[in-house]
Formats: sequence, C-alpha cells, structure tokens
Amino acid sequence: MARAALRSAAARPAIWPEIAATMESVVTCAPQPGIMQRKLTAILSADVVGYSRLMEADETGTMERLKVNRSAIFDPHVAAHAGRVFKLMGDGALVEFSSVIAAVNCALAIQEATEKAGTEFAEARRIRYRIGINLGEIIVEGDDI
Repeated sequence: MARAALRSAAARPAIWPEIAATMESVVTCAPQPGIMQRKLTAILSADVVGYSRLMEADETGTMERLKVNRSAIFDPHVAAHAGRVFKLMGDGALVEFSSVIAAVNCALAIQEATEKAGTEFAEARRIRYRIGINLGEIIVEGDDI
C-alpha cells in the first residue's frame, strides 16, 4: 500500500517537488548557492631541485634551460596525460589531474624525459624535478583550486 501511495501524484506530500528538485541538483552536482564546490582530484606539485644554486651559478642559462624544458618536456607531458597546469611559481608548478594514475605516469614521463635531455649538460647544471602527488578533495573557485 505504501508503494501505491508514493506512485500516486495525489498521494505525494506538497513538499515532494521541492525535495525532488533538491535531490536532482545533488545527484547532478549542480552548484548550490552558498555552498563551496568541492571535488576529488589529484594534484601534482613539481619544483626544480637546487634551483637557488643553479640560479646563483648561471641565472641566464638556468632560466633558458627551464623555459626550454617547460615547452619541450613538461607542458607536452602534462597535456598528453590530460593534466591542467593551474599555477606556476618560479621553478614550481601545480597541475590538476582527474586520475592519480595519470598524475603518476605524467611525473615519471617528465622525470625520464628531463633526465635524457639533460645529458648534454654538466651534472651540476642539469634541470631535475622533485615531484609529489596528492589525492584529495579540493575547493573549486572559478579556474583556481
């Protein structure tokens, strides 16, 4: 009998359409006014090992090598693994991935490609990335997280 009552529109409480609308927005992840938007994501954090030392020894050369690395290695690997760079800070970068596996694979690819590309330089002048990955719930604010 309870099932029959729920199926009948006449038997539904007056608040039913409001509850249904709220449930629909929750299920579809529609933004709710006044509620911070959150999502589960993987964040790759990268910076250059010994950046201050490299800059002190050869500022112009270090900046040039870093720019070349970012355009030829870092950015293409991020794109190939469906990542999105959302913050650059000097020698560091924060990259968002929807998959932690994609983030780990990207980190490995960047480190391997950077190591191969650096063989033409002396050991003390090579660019090397220190990379960490965090999986967690983040707050979304426009394009920033």
